[in-house]
Amino acid sequence: MTNDINWGRELLYYPIPDGFDSWYVNKCKDDMRDNVQNGGNPKDKVTEKIFLRLCRLVDIYCKQDIDWKKTALDYWNEVDSNLKGNGD
Repeated sequence: MTNDINWGRELLYYPIPDGFDSWYVNKCKDDMRDNVQNGGNPKDKVTEKIFLRLCRLVDIYCKQDIDWKKTALDYWNEVDSNLKGNGD
């Protein structure tokens, strides 16, 4: 299923908390753009890892413990669930 997700698009819409330094978001966007320009795909493992990096940076910013077993798909499902009103 993860190869069906456009991680570049998901990065653009990932909820960023107020006060989070936009440099990190822009760095992730630049890394994704570089990957695609060099033959990558917005749905590949490289962009998935870039998305995961941003999610973990946001967790650190929010002073949440990092669950190193949590995948990009886990974060994506969490956000999707919250958007549908199924979150805590």
